[in-house]
Amino acid sequence: MSNEKLIKIFMAGAIIFSGNLVYQNVLAKSGYHWVKATNYSPHAYHAKVIGQKANVWNWNHTKVLHNMKNYPHTTWYANRTVTMHSGSKRAVYYQVTSGNKKNSGYIWRGYLTKGKYKSVTNSINNDSNKRTAISNDKSTYLTDPYRPTERMSTVYVNDSLNNQIASLFLGTEHTIAAQNAANLFYLAYTSPNGGDYQQGYLDYFLGEKTGEQTMTFSTLGNPRYAGSSKGLVAYITQKLAGRLKRDGHTFNDFAGYQIGVYVFPKSTKWYGNTMVYLVPRN
Repeated sequence: MSNEKLIKIFMAGAIIFSGNLVYQNVLAKSGYHWVKATNYSPHAYHAKVIGQKANVWNWNHTKVLHNMKNYPHTTWYANRTVTMHSGSKRAVYYQVTSGNKKNSGYIWRGYLTKGKYKSVTNSINNDSNKRTAISNDKSTYLTDPYRPTERMSTVYVNDSLNNQIASLFLGTEHTIAAQNAANLFYLAYTSPNGGDYQQGYLDYFLGEKTGEQTMTFSTLGNPRYAGSSKGLVAYITQKLAGRLKRDGHTFNDFAGYQIGVYVFPKSTKWYGNTMVYLVPRN
């Protein structure tokens, strides 16, 4: 064999060796090693717990590419299962790609559940029995969609009163999605993290983009209503009309919007104070 051929063989071997060395060094740095990988046709998944922090990693677990809490309503498609080994622990990861194909990476399978993400957009049609997209315990409680241990009694939700106030805004559509977000306003208002909770509920039920566009009008800060129950709607109407007027609006300016309303009931110390969500149709 000529010296030229020997040199070429040696160089090829050196390149392969150096490549393997780099690969091994990268794996050693991350502490994660692939044990097994299985490819298959894409399967749909979505976040098991909406809003939960769940990292999507690069292939060797050295860099966080995405966080699932920023994609609460995204459907992800898995096309590979990888068993990774780190120390004495093994974990199964899915290689996933977002539905719009813009984001991808590897995520621990425990963060996902099978199926496409489905949002709630049904019309409420003034039927108080349709409130319960997030209720449990035979509608005795409404549960925080992000924190299942936090819940509020439905004693704090007066469907009839909420519907009456919603009807003041002519041409709006009273939807389950908007009303679910509104029903949980009591939970947000009584929490130390109220502002974050309130926006979180809007994002959860309406989608992040729509939730951010929601207009809010409230009569918060007024004294507890002390009049008769017969005069309550007129009182709220007057207060809301004044609030709308300050921003150059009337009840007639929101045709086509979704609406959700929360009125603090008599069982609270804020009786009569009201929060209104008006959601533009995209």
